[in-house]
Amino acid sequence: MSSNPFSLQGQVAVVTGAGKGIGEGIALCLANAGADVALAARNRDDLERVAEQIRALGQRALVVPSDVTDVAQLQNLAATAKAELGSIDIWVSNAGGLPDATPRYLTRTPEDKWDAQMDLNLKAV
Repeated sequence: MSSNPFSLQGQVAVVTGAGKGIGEGIALCLANAGADVALAARNRDDLERVAEQIRALGQRALVVPSDVTDVAQLQNLAATAKAELGSIDIWVSNAGGLPDATPRYLTRTPEDKWDAQMDLNLKAV
């Protein structure tokens, strides 16, 4: 056991939305603290770039391209992370946003756009 109270040495984290922005930052912070990290997002190239940075810190990084709005892909993410890295100690549900990145008024949002936004920002968590 580490004497550092902020050490995550020996722990495994999963971070969704880990390919850029806040998710990338969270994944790198977890790795800096000693965690091995499973990275999930839709873009494999973004994930590979973050994984390289984590590996450079001496931690294991697992790239699992995933769409968090698809339950089967979330189940695969968890199963793959557990099989490859061990038990999951930390799960960060960071993925979110506007699915089509178009700001809009709530009262003028078509139902399919509303459903997609709820799937991404609420249901996936």
